[in-house]
Amino acid sequence: MARAGAGGRLPRSTRKQQAKEIGRLRATGTDTEQLQAESAALGDDITRMQGELTEAEQRLRELMMELPNLPDEHTPPGGKEANEVVRTWGEQPELGPGALDHVELCTRLGMIDYARASSSAATATGCTPGSARRSNGR
Repeated sequence: MARAGAGGRLPRSTRKQQAKEIGRLRATGTDTEQLQAESAALGDDITRMQGELTEAEQRLRELMMELPNLPDEHTPPGGKEANEVVRTWGEQPELGPGALDHVELCTRLGMIDYARASSSAATATGCTPGSARRSNGR
């Protein structure tokens, strides 16, 4: 809770202090009815504020889900043709004539359905049929 209660203290802290005070006053035989009513009202305020906070956090999550992923500041402008190779790993294999790229290979093997994916998504992701998911461990 970020909202301050009476005397600048946070509501939960104030309520704890009130509970201690009620216990101390009861031990001396003093009437605590007024303080108990204030504590109960503060408890209701805390419950209401927690509900408001939960709603605000849910709304924030919903709004954040609508935001696009921003590219890194070092990402070159343009489409994938503007991508730069940053580093490579291992030795690149020698592919003979007629070698297929990954798109053609996966399509022929039935591992990824790019045609179906492009009709249902605005990104360059593919739909993975069962055989590809199984080889991924999914």
